[in-house]
Amino acid sequence: MGNRKPSEIIQDFIDLLNYANDIYNESKSECERLDSIERVRSWQHKFEFAKDKQERNRLATALHKERLQRRKFKDTVDLYIHVHNFSNSENNKAVLKRLGGMLNLQKRTEEYLDCDREYKAGDDDDSDRG
Repeated sequence: MGNRKPSEIIQDFIDLLNYANDIYNESKSECERLDSIERVRSWQHKFEFAKDKQERNRLATALHKERLQRRKFKDTVDLYIHVHNFSNSENNKAVLKRLGGMLNLQKRTEEYLDCDREYKAGDDDDSDRG
């Protein structure tokens, strides 16, 4: 762990969960858009009304690039699906909420330990202590 504070590691984990949710949702949405029946029909019409072989080749290259882009989105979905499922599971909602609370407590403790602390002795009269 090196010189990293526990709060930084906890924060990194929380950030990962948030990032994974965002990137998963965005990538899944793009995959669905690129796989939609409207998109397929659009490509079919473009090929159907292409004037010549050169235009069909240009369309085929564009379709190929789009499918490669879709594959990248799909790979991203596959990469983050388990983190996404973990953070969205109803069973883990309480744990994640407590993790946020623990992060706040940890930060306060680290701030206290990092500040200049002095021992302030009370008066020398111990008569009130019983």
